[in-house]
Formats: sequence, structure tokens, C-alpha cells
Amino acid sequence: MQGDLHFMFDLIAGNLAQIKAGSIRAIAVSAPKRSSSLPDLPTMEEAGISGFAPTNWFGIVGPAAVPRPIVERLSKEIVAIVNEPATRQRLNQLGAEPVGSTPAEYDAFIRKEYTTWEAVAKSAGIKPE
Repeated sequence: MQGDLHFMFDLIAGNLAQIKAGSIRAIAVSAPKRSSSLPDLPTMEEAGISGFAPTNWFGIVGPAAVPRPIVERLSKEIVAIVNEPATRQRLNQLGAEPVGSTPAEYDAFIRKEYTTWEAVAKSAGIKPE
């Protein structure tokens, strides 16, 4: 960075080393709770900006026709891996907050995100292209 960037939103994972080294300054996390990677960094709410908590998230999805027993088995194995101490530690080192949920919980989460961001796009006059 050359000192000419005034403000940005980005993933902790891609910036954690620079934040810890002091070459860039983090102001707050946009997640609803503090990051375990940067526990002293306040949330937007704690920093005085309420109602703003967009987050980045990642998950695994597949075709709708995947048989339910396969979905359940994959989910069980993935959650077990995500919950392994070494995996959690590595993800935290990268600035990620591992969750590991059920297929139904993930489906509900995706639907809620879609509804939230659809409303934001509509209120901003953004149209799909």
C-alpha cells in the first residue's frame, strides 16, 4: 500500500498479517460479533454504526437432486473436519470464523442473505444485468 487508500471493506483473511504488522489499520469488523483473530477490534455496532453487519461466508452446495443420505453424510464429515482443533486453529489464523451447520440451517441462512441483499439492491435502485 502506498498510503493513498482512504477506506475499504475487505476480508480479514487477506489482511491479517498487515493489520498485525501495523501497515494497515483496521477500524472495525462488519460481523455481528468480534473476530477471534482480532479480539480487540470492535464490531461496527460497538464502533457506533448500528444495523450494519455484512459478512463474507463460504459453504458447500450441490445439485438439488443429490440424494438426502449423501447430503447428510457429506454434512456430517465436513462439520467434523471444521470442528477439528487443528482445522479451527488454522482457519482462525487465516481470519476465518468456522461455523459448520446442518444443511437445513445453511439453506435458511442462504435464503435470509438473499432476502437481505435483494432488499438492499432494490432500495439502491440496482437492477440485475
